[in-house]
Amino acid sequence: MDVKIFAHNGRMLIKSSFSFADGDPLLLYVEKCPGGMVRLTDAGQTRMHLRDEPDSFCAGEREKLFRQMMAKAGVEENDGQIFLDTPKDQIRAAVLQLSEAIRLLVESLEP
Repeated sequence: MDVKIFAHNGRMLIKSSFSFADGDPLLLYVEKCPGGMVRLTDAGQTRMHLRDEPDSFCAGEREKLFRQMMAKAGVEENDGQIFLDTPKDQIRAAVLQLSEAIRLLVESLEP
């Protein structure tokens, strides 16, 4: 996977080779967590791309499938942000895991 790393607003930003249907690249933000962990987050970007109408995504079978797929991929969501917490020394594998999870979510659930 081809990735580019940037500093952005005091955080590290990772641009992956995956792009959404509209051409926007997947951007992952890296945030420090306690205990030597880091959080990789999409900052809500995936939810934004999956919504065909503002509130239509958050209900019904589509939301249920979304939650099941996240659990299977080992990623979590809070306040619209999909994320993965990982030890710093495993960040490379975590970028791949989160990027792949988001790619599968988008391919399965895009309207």
